[in-house]
Amino acid sequence: MTLRNMGFSVRQTSALLSGASLTQLHAALGERIAGLQEELARLERLIPAVEEYAALLEGVSAPSAPVSCMRPGYYFLAQSAQEEFHQTERQKALARRLLEELPYSERLLVIDRNSFAQGQEFRFQWGLAIREDRSEGWPLEEMCYFPPRPCLRMAEAHSAASLVCREAFAPLGRFLAGNSMALEDDIVCQVPVTSVEGGQRTAYRMIYLPVSAENC
Repeated sequence: MTLRNMGFSVRQTSALLSGASLTQLHAALGERIAGLQEELARLERLIPAVEEYAALLEGVSAPSAPVSCMRPGYYFLAQSAQEEFHQTERQKALARRLLEELPYSERLLVIDRNSFAQGQEFRFQWGLAIREDRSEGWPLEEMCYFPPRPCLRMAEAHSAASLVCREAFAPLGRFLAGNSMALEDDIVCQVPVTSVEGGQRTAYRMIYLPVSAENC
């Protein structure tokens, strides 16, 4: 029971009790301490990530007027241009690692800044990103860097079945035009979650609009 309560599995406990010397038992305890320290470090990183995710969901579930904020810096790995995938094997491996690191990594939709200009094609990229303050140890040369910058932040809910197109973002285009705002960079959208209520699947986005400083 002592070993089980320390986190050893049934198989590990059986092996230690059936034939381990005192030296072997001491070594096993040392390995367990190292494992617990690693798990503690993981939990200490995970708690603020969960808190941030909860705050993000609260923000997108109760949309309010656009607010000024500082968008975090991101290292972004594009997985598709429009809806077509273009990945090397190295990029695929990095994408798998980013998915394994959720919620430390994030799903982003990036819309070209010129997509709302008259006569321009609506262009976007889907991808995964790691925030700049969590990027230590990542192969950043494969990723595009979005530096931190002042933005207007607004939440949006929409049908998860809708396509990513100019018509789907028409309210955003009208907002920019109605407030005489010009985009100074690409639009970054966090895409944290979808939910199902009454048979309707809804997707949520937190949209960062990089407009001029006086608008922020």
